[in-house]
Amino acid sequence: GYGANLRFDISQNGRLVASAQQQTKSASGNQSSIRIWDYENANCRSILTMPLEFLKCVSFSHDNNFLAVVGVERTNIKSQHLAKHRDKEIILIWDISKIGNLGVKPEIFAKQTSEFDI
Repeated sequence: GYGANLRFDISQNGRLVASAQQQTKSASGNQSSIRIWDYENANCRSILTMPLEFLKCVSFSHDNNFLAVVGVERTNIKSQHLAKHRDKEIILIWDISKIGNLGVKPEIFAKQTSEFDI
C-alpha cells in the first residue's frame, strides 16, 4: 500500500505509468520507491529505490527512455554542541529504455545535487 507523498506520471505514449512514494523509515534511513507499471495489464515492470526523504516530482522523457525524479536527501550533521540536518535537492535521471528485457534493471543515467530548491 502507498503512504503519504504519492506522485505519478504517464508516459508520452500512454503505455507506462510511474508511481512514487516515500516509504517508512528503515534501519538505513528513509527509502523512497518508484514503480513503473504497464498501463494495459497493470503489471509492475520495475521498482526503483533511492534514499530520499521526500519526493517532489517524477516525469517521463518525451521519448519514454528516461525517468526524472526530484527529491530531498537529508544529511544529519553532528557537532560537539548541537545536532542539525541539511537538506539537499537531488535530481536523478534513470535510464528505463530496457525495462522490458528480462533481468535488465534501470540504471541511474545522471545525478545532480543542489542546496537550492529545484
